[in-house]
Amino acid sequence: MKRALFVLSGNLSTTPRALKVIESYKDQMQIDILAVNRSKTWAKIDMQYQQEKKLNLQLISISKKRFFLWLIVSLLHSACKLIYRFYKKNNYINAGASDKASIFLWIALQNYSDYYDFVASFSYGSIFPTTVYANQNNFPLMVDIEDYHPGEVIAVKCKNEQNRRESILKECLPKATTFAYASPLIGMHTMHLLHKRRMPRHLLVNNSFFNNEFIYKQNVSEKVRFVWFSQTISYGRGLEMIIPALFQHRDKVELTLIGKIDSQFSSDFVKPNIDFIDSIPVMSQKDLHLFLAEFDVGLAIETIETDINRDICLTNKIFAYAQTGLFILATNTQAQNLFLNEHPDLGLTARYEVNDMSLKILRITEDIVRIRTLKAKRFQYAKRFAWETESEKLKNLWKELNLEKSAE
Repeated sequence: MKRALFVLSGNLSTTPRALKVIESYKDQMQIDILAVNRSKTWAKIDMQYQQEKKLNLQLISISKKRFFLWLIVSLLHSACKLIYRFYKKNNYINAGASDKASIFLWIALQNYSDYYDFVASFSYGSIFPTTVYANQNNFPLMVDIEDYHPGEVIAVKCKNEQNRRESILKECLPKATTFAYASPLIGMHTMHLLHKRRMPRHLLVNNSFFNNEFIYKQNVSEKVRFVWFSQTISYGRGLEMIIPALFQHRDKVELTLIGKIDSQFSSDFVKPNIDFIDSIPVMSQKDLHLFLAEFDVGLAIETIETDINRDICLTNKIFAYAQTGLFILATNTQAQNLFLNEHPDLGLTARYEVNDMSLKILRITEDIVRIRTLKAKRFQYAKRFAWETESEKLKNLWKELNLEKSAE
């Protein structure tokens, strides 16, 4: 059986794209996983996955428990940030200054001496050390960038970090066999960054889910049921805009928020509107996807001002809504505009302002009979986005690299 090494700069449980690839192909190749542990809670979930799926997983601790290693990495990280301005073209310095996880992974990979038929990098912090490792050993490499990392929110010394991320992508991606991204516009921005450099094969792999995670159910409630979910229910997520818009139609709508709610946000927005807003704690992905079937409209509210990546990405939220058959109300980010222009029966967009959102909500409430009637059609239509379809793109890559089982 062929062997592959997947390198993650976070936990397996917080890297769903890697988890889906592993789930799809763990019977076709032996997959070793090297991941960075960032939380005790996530580590427990990782261990559950490891036992259930019989995975070969190594978790690197970045806590002070391994004090001397932590001290060395911390000193290297600080030194890289300090001398960065003198070595801006040195990507060992760039990677070390950008993310401690890159240093931890680089050290760990020095102990990997086995042969691999294929190596994959998931998450930004793993890109540079995995590229160095794969090229030193002449292993085929896939880099899953997923997002456009130079365009993400950067809290401290933004320009320096943006330049470091651009430099790493410019060096690493041309050395890869292929790279994958999670929306057409992320791919476009990345390819523009690689202008005049070697352009490897590249794949759009959407953040969708397995078909069997969703069920179809018709809603017959008197009010139109809206839903929004995230790990955290708080400020800066667009809820401050959509709740006042829904308030104008509170006699016709209900909103359910799913996630861990910030107490101040609850006091400011949820409790005063308890007559039409309900909040539910974080649910497992399995339970969440089944529960979504209870609703009519899924809210994909993104704040364009947040960062470039947020404007050009397609979150897993929009695919979860589509695969459940919900009608989607999305803010008009570039990526969501493009998606709903290409698939207009799935939903509509609104400007990021209360008045336009309110007008679109009114349109939905007036058209709710037709929207509910077409739910089954949307449910079937969205099967084209399912992970079973997306994974075929990777299967074609495996074939080109001769990674499938010899019996096939």
